[in-house]
Amino acid sequence: MLSFEYDAESWQMLKVNHKGLDLLMPCCNSHAVPKTSKLNNYFFAHSKQGECLSGPETPEHIYLKTMIAKNAKSEGWQVITEKRGETPNGETWIADVYCTKGSVQIAFEVQWSYQDNDEFVRRTEKYTESRVRVAWLYRLRENKQYYINDLPNDKLVPVFGMKKNKEISLMIIPQFNVLADDFVVGVLRGYLKWLPYPGMELKASIRPEEIKCWKCGEMTNIINGISVKTKDNIHIADMSFLDRNIPELVARNVSNQELARFGIGAILKRYSNTTESAYLSNGCLHCNSLMGNFFLNRDRGRILSSVAEFLFVYDDNEISMNSGWYFKGVPQKRSY
Repeated sequence: MLSFEYDAESWQMLKVNHKGLDLLMPCCNSHAVPKTSKLNNYFFAHSKQGECLSGPETPEHIYLKTMIAKNAKSEGWQVITEKRGETPNGETWIADVYCTKGSVQIAFEVQWSYQDNDEFVRRTEKYTESRVRVAWLYRLRENKQYYINDLPNDKLVPVFGMKKNKEISLMIIPQFNVLADDFVVGVLRGYLKWLPYPGMELKASIRPEEIKCWKCGEMTNIINGISVKTKDNIHIADMSFLDRNIPELVARNVSNQELARFGIGAILKRYSNTTESAYLSNGCLHCNSLMGNFFLNRDRGRILSSVAEFLFVYDDNEISMNSGWYFKGVPQKRSY
């Protein structure tokens, strides 16, 4: 049994009788001693530290490990605390809480003391080489304002800050403003996602703008931009028709006949006297005159509801969107 699976009576009996039992630490196989932390969490400690790489833990560290282990167990995962493993090259890692379900392996690391970004990367690479996913919970300074790149902000190095909410006296993940308990459960249920990533199929819809044609005077719709979502409707970005390769993306995926159904003029390559060049542009539905980029984003027209949804595969070499962590469909905060 794991320490948190004992009740008060059985834990007290174990503390009294442990010397006659063969209790071993999973990290190094040294003798384990049952103890109770200042926060009333049960844990096993080394009888002698020896050469084990696992150092003494604070009561808060033990509390968080216990919380993670309990939640993982209740979600149907197999759980080992202080799990020792090795990379294919023989480098050692010791996971605070190691969870498995089928072929999926997730390590949770509680980092209570300061650790620089290079060390996060170095330690994460060990898990990556061992085909173990990792999620870091890193204690933030209470009175410091953090920005999105103060911690590693990368799909390959998932680091999430945590601090105590003074009003409720519970640990929260301020990047998403959720309780640490709920965050751990969400990670285990697959609610934490890095979006978007190259090769991902996304869906876009056209955002029309109604304006008056400068030449014929008729009202026409032009493309102001596109809205991008995942296939399960997580909103990713609103992009302007002026953004790189957005006209080309629309032209490849939506025909001019389809655009006309929504009162939108054809997307064609037209010559502009102003720029002295031809470019893929909006046009008037009625007279086909070039509705140049001058007409966009100048509060001249009325933005209409999105239309003409289409699927496309995201290529970050073609169009630029900011990728980042989402939890339950909500993007991480840029400051917290």
